[in-house]
Amino acid sequence: RAGFGGVSKGHKVGVLDWDYIGNVGVPWGSNIIEVAESAASQYKHVLRFEGTETEPWHVVFWNTYGPDNKMTGFWAPNQALTFNLEKGEVKYVAIDDNSQGGWAAAPGKVPTTNFGQYAATWGEFDMSSEKNDGYSGWDVSCIIAELNGLAVQGMRICNHLGQDCSSIGRGLSSLLNAYTKNDQGNPSLAVAQPSGPVRLVVQLDYA
Repeated sequence: RAGFGGVSKGHKVGVLDWDYIGNVGVPWGSNIIEVAESAASQYKHVLRFEGTETEPWHVVFWNTYGPDNKMTGFWAPNQALTFNLEKGEVKYVAIDDNSQGGWAAAPGKVPTTNFGQYAATWGEFDMSSEKNDGYSGWDVSCIIAELNGLAVQGMRICNHLGQDCSSIGRGLSSLLNAYTKNDQGNPSLAVAQPSGPVRLVVQLDYA
């Protein structure tokens, strides 16, 4: 857990599946950290981000629930972690137990809606969820971008074996285990994995 902050205790805030605040870190956002490649394998949940070959991309991470304990984590200026990926660059992100959140990625800078929501294509995660018997899950979503008539960037998330993938092709050219505006409230599309280490590869600008 080197580099993580304290652990906040998960608790229900309603009756729906997503009415749950898990570990958001103490202080908020310290449950999501960038780690060196040499240390990445020592963490339980690790994401490998691979930069494109065309231009720099911007990535913003959040917890689903913001510092105000409301479902505002994906509204600017909330950021658990942000970084730029230069052409061909690789970076690693570690996520602590019982963390629920996501990230948005776009060339140049992640756009926001008129209301301040991060509005590029999202990756979403639930790592070693206490309310789901230790299961982890992930998916790609373009709901916010699509609802606001903004560009849908391509993104693909697979495990390190190239399996259990969720993806959206650039401009919604393809769809696999992923969310569009027609799927709001559907909990069944995300990829699920039983308890244990998670190793994911995130491919940006997926076509």
